[in-house]
Amino acid sequence: TILGRPFGASRQIMGISGGQNALEHAPLVAMMLRQDCDLEGVLNCGHIRVCARAALDFHGSPRRLLVARLTEQPGAREDVAAQLGELAEVLDGMLHTSRPDRGPWMWPLHNSQTSVAL
Repeated sequence: TILGRPFGASRQIMGISGGQNALEHAPLVAMMLRQDCDLEGVLNCGHIRVCARAALDFHGSPRRLLVARLTEQPGAREDVAAQLGELAEVLDGMLHTSRPDRGPWMWPLHNSQTSVAL
């Protein structure tokens, strides 16, 4: 669980039409950032929804874990790969200097529905 909710449980953020491969939610990404990073820009960005954040230790290095998705936007892309690409591009632009020197940085979080849509 993250922040007291089962991981992946959330309100519907973006309804995407598309038959059996339709997604209930926009895809998520997780990011591991340096502990001293400034999250103000991401938290105040109307284009990104931070779903969870936590302080953690990664092999003796203090880090922040952030889980985010795109917010619902008029005319949003329905293609899951395009959404993930857009999300990665926006977050990389905002948080590139907050990347840790070593270890993981950003990765998609897929459930079975997202995997099928991809």
